[in-house]
Amino acid sequence: GDDFDFGFGGAGAGSSASVGAAGASDARKFSNYGKNPDAETRFLPDRDKELAEEKRREELREEFLREEQRAKEQPLKIVYSYWDGSGHRRELSIKQGDTVGDFLKRALEQLAPEFREVHEHG
Repeated sequence: GDDFDFGFGGAGAGSSASVGAAGASDARKFSNYGKNPDAETRFLPDRDKELAEEKRREELREEFLREEQRAKEQPLKIVYSYWDGSGHRRELSIKQGDTVGDFLKRALEQLAPEFREVHEHG
């Protein structure tokens, strides 16, 4: 009869004091009541699935940033040639994350003791 409470809080559903924690669990328990379990629902938004996907995206982003940082720390050997009428091959080892400016500064430091013109412009 009228004694059964679905937890919707409408008329005849009991006093508002009876819809506390138990009323919330009743509403949760009957959330799928009346739904067809065979109906196609993949196209509907799913909050739990979206939260799980967002968490996974964040984990992948953090993993990517860690890998990127690790790669930037790897040494990179660069062979270059200073040309002043004849070629002078030199080799520098820098980190992959260093800029071109960092490389040029190190190359100038390496060449300055041998070549006066580099020292004057550096």
